[in-house]
Amino acid sequence: MSTVIKTSSDSQEVEPTAPAEKRKPVPHLIALIEQLIITFGVYVLSIGPMYWPWYNAKYVEGPLIIAAFYEPLWLLAGWVPAIGDALNWYCSFWV
Repeated sequence: MSTVIKTSSDSQEVEPTAPAEKRKPVPHLIALIEQLIITFGVYVLSIGPMYWPWYNAKYVEGPLIIAAFYEPLWLLAGWVPAIGDALNWYCSFWV
């Protein structure tokens, strides 16, 4: 939006310089969403090679940090049967 400034000495119109463009947050938001999707994907795919350490931690006396790390994925697989079936197939691929 530009404004017109009139001076008293003459009737010449002067337009001020255009304001600097603001940084658009949309590219940053898209980059953040991409990073979250990639991070979640790596997290989900890491259960395959970590299946036996997770099983040991969950059902035997293994390190509880591994069981706690994969607990959200285990709960999600229980809540959404399609995800549970996909994770079962993926884990059996690694086993």
